[in-house]
Amino acid sequence: MKGRKILFILLFLMSGSVPPLFGRHFYQEPAKPSHNHVSLVDSINHLASVFLRTEPDSAQALITESLEVSRQYDYTAGVARALFLQGNYYQNRGQLELAYRTFYESLQLHDAQKDKKSVAECYNSIGDVFRRQKNYKEASRNYDLSFALATEIGDSALVSENINNFGDVFRDQKDYDAAILRYNEALEIDLKINNGYGVTDGYNNLGDVYLYLADYDQAISYYNRALRLAESMNNQLEVADNLNKLGRAYAAKNDLETALFYSKLAATVSGRIRLTEELMEAYYSLAEVYQRVGRYDKALESHMLYSKFQDSLLDVRSVRKISELQFLFESEKKDSEILLKEAELETQSVQLKWLITAVILLIILALVFYRNYISKQRVNNKLIAQQEEIKHQTESLEEKNRQLKIINEEKNEIIGMVAHDLRAPINQVMSVVNLMHYEKEAFSDDMVSYLSIMERATTRMKFMVSEILDAEAIENSTFNMDIENVDLCEIIEEEKKNYRLYADKKKLILTTELVGNPACARVDKNIYRNIIENLLSNALKYSPEGKEIKLILRFEADKVVTSVKDEGPGLSEEDMTRVFGKYQRLSAQPTGGEESIGLGLSLVKKFTEAMNGEVWCESTKGNGAEFFVSFEKVTSNSNK
Repeated sequence: MKGRKILFILLFLMSGSVPPLFGRHFYQEPAKPSHNHVSLVDSINHLASVFLRTEPDSAQALITESLEVSRQYDYTAGVARALFLQGNYYQNRGQLELAYRTFYESLQLHDAQKDKKSVAECYNSIGDVFRRQKNYKEASRNYDLSFALATEIGDSALVSENINNFGDVFRDQKDYDAAILRYNEALEIDLKINNGYGVTDGYNNLGDVYLYLADYDQAISYYNRALRLAESMNNQLEVADNLNKLGRAYAAKNDLETALFYSKLAATVSGRIRLTEELMEAYYSLAEVYQRVGRYDKALESHMLYSKFQDSLLDVRSVRKISELQFLFESEKKDSEILLKEAELETQSVQLKWLITAVILLIILALVFYRNYISKQRVNNKLIAQQEEIKHQTESLEEKNRQLKIINEEKNEIIGMVAHDLRAPINQVMSVVNLMHYEKEAFSDDMVSYLSIMERATTRMKFMVSEILDAEAIENSTFNMDIENVDLCEIIEEEKKNYRLYADKKKLILTTELVGNPACARVDKNIYRNIIENLLSNALKYSPEGKEIKLILRFEADKVVTSVKDEGPGLSEEDMTRVFGKYQRLSAQPTGGEESIGLGLSLVKKFTEAMNGEVWCESTKGNGAEFFVSFEKVTSNSNK
């Protein structure tokens, strides 16, 4: 406030005089406006028009001062302009009946002074009031009057604004093709004349249409353009509106986390500059998104805040009142001579009508408030009951989860014990099988075949037990690692040689590929080798005969990425959600009758993450799969 007063004083000094502004008691008697007073009032009104979009409360204070000075010095043009700005302030706050009355009064004064530009602006704003009440006939009529005057005087910015408003009418009536045509026509004009506010409106309007058409990415693109432009102009009203629109768009796109972010930001900006309608819209969006994500306490809180602000906005009775006022205005303009001749009689009649109307409106107002109160109470009670039920269900689920956790821990303990106890008898069986190999010359061919079967079976059992024990060791944090700088190229080539025989047996092509300049990675050499073996084994197991399996090593800016790419059956969408899960059996089947307990990929994920690496898979059904592991890159192969 102090800074604004200083600004006033500077304006007065520039204009040549310093009349008192901050209280009526300083004025002595009415006087005709001097050149200095006119300049002062025009400057205040200009500042108010700027602050309307950035600091509405400051704008309101300036408008009040302008009205006082203009009326004190009988400066009609200043009063008319201040009233127009006052109407915009009311409209931005959702007080549409007050906005209409003020626009109507401003229109009368401008019309009397034959100020066509200002009259066109008033018609345009009155059209906005009717459109927001879905009275499209009256809205279009007022837009037509504004458009005709703007075209006559050659005001391109106002012509563009009217074309945008016609687009709004088409959009509200779901004629989206016609709306897009009007918006693009207006946007072309605004870009040509470098009208920042008009360009912002154009981007917003196109975003709205694409949101209605469910083209969310296109809508978000236009909203972001409008937001950047509004921020560059410090247009806080448009910033708040754009944040709300981005929140709605992301909610419609089902990106609820981003929707919450923008809606919260919209509420903060709207609350800071007291934009009632934008603040109410932000709370409504927050309530809707919170309910969708299951945060019913926050949904209830936001809904109650929304209801609080909703009570202050215009309802159906005010729509009727605005229509009545519009009718009275038109009748007054057409029959002005008759009204002047019968002024006294008409005054009494109007007073009686206003008295009857006021009584009826008070009765309707009381009934509507009572009905809204009952309706809100029912909604609130229902939400509270739902919240209690959700709380009960949450407690029940938490108890079940606790029991499941205990059961899972017991299961893991049993599996670990069984796997550990199986290791000794399996080793004994393998030792016996190895001893029998030395005597296989004395066996028949059938016995030699049985011996081979026993050898393969015990080897598979030992591998499965090792996988189970490795998984348990990682989960229990008992797995020891020796992280060092390792040259992965050597390991890759070794593993290629180790698995070539297996690949040849299944008639598969096993190749390696090196991308970028070789470097070392920070890993445990043996664990990394285990990861590659699991991925190669998995690819060989599921690849059909004659296909290629590629082992790729990529050296990037700060990462070393290893991938195994196959041409197998690929993974379905359901497989992708559980591909790294423990004991998971996926839809694909081994091509050579191999067996799997579903731990290999789970171990790959655990091993990789234990070494601060990343693991992921890219695949589509029927087009093979590629598994990736990524580790920190180092330029030296020196240890530790």
